[in-house]
Amino acid sequence: MPFINLLPENAKPLGQGNIRLSISNNYGNTFNLDVDGMADNFLFDVDTESSRTAINFDVGVTNKIDIGLEATYLIHYGGIFDSIIQKFHNFFGVPNARRNEVENNQFALNVENKNGIWVDMNKPVSGFGDITQSLVLSPSSSKEGGITWGVGPILSYPTASNNMGIGKFGMGPSIVALQIKGPRPYGILANHLWGFGNDVSATFIQPILDYTSKKAVTYELTTEMTYDWATENWSIPLIFTANKLVTIGKQMFMIGGGARYWADNTPYNPQNWGFNVSLYVLFPK
Repeated sequence: MPFINLLPENAKPLGQGNIRLSISNNYGNTFNLDVDGMADNFLFDVDTESSRTAINFDVGVTNKIDIGLEATYLIHYGGIFDSIIQKFHNFFGVPNARRNEVENNQFALNVENKNGIWVDMNKPVSGFGDITQSLVLSPSSSKEGGITWGVGPILSYPTASNNMGIGKFGMGPSIVALQIKGPRPYGILANHLWGFGNDVSATFIQPILDYTSKKAVTYELTTEMTYDWATENWSIPLIFTANKLVTIGKQMFMIGGGARYWADNTPYNPQNWGFNVSLYVLFPK
């Protein structure tokens, strides 16, 4: 299954000559065992752990124009956390969603719709994802308290291997807006991606509300809404995170975690509650 990053990482312009390089990894465990037959026109069995490693490189061409590139590497396999998750669920009285009916750490990614088999994978798979490029033009001021906004295209290049991307060149418009008032930045990021020569048509909307306390703890409430126009499905995770800036010796870290709840999602993706922990190693200029 492809991961698609439709947005630049940050709505605020970098400034001429500034460069940002970041490496991140997202790791998740997904289990969905179909119990209702062809529910919502889908029949699905999903039992996988997935890793997505992303390298982002952004350059401030001028004080008002940024160019960004993202390259990803993806892994889908059986994983190692099934038994730990089951014990966690049992301890806190959370339903295991029939996890005890299948073998731990197996890999299955099988999805059918009314027109036949859509995805059928029973062996681990890995590969590079599509490269995405963004160009953001920001004509407005980014002074403290002002609204920074920008528009520009987003491009997707078909560099993926092993069906880890959309398979065709894609492009679309994007818009970002951000206002910072003291410790409370808030804004919205949105765009739309069309694939040429296939039926990919996806809209992404991400409102953001942050608050940073005097003790350097940043709380964030956001959602990453995606609407797939081809399948007419929403994915709406509601996300809350808390991260604290700490210094050990001369090295700076950001540590924290959070929770997310899927208010709506496609049947072959995560459902209900999810939790995460995070660790960022910071190298400020």
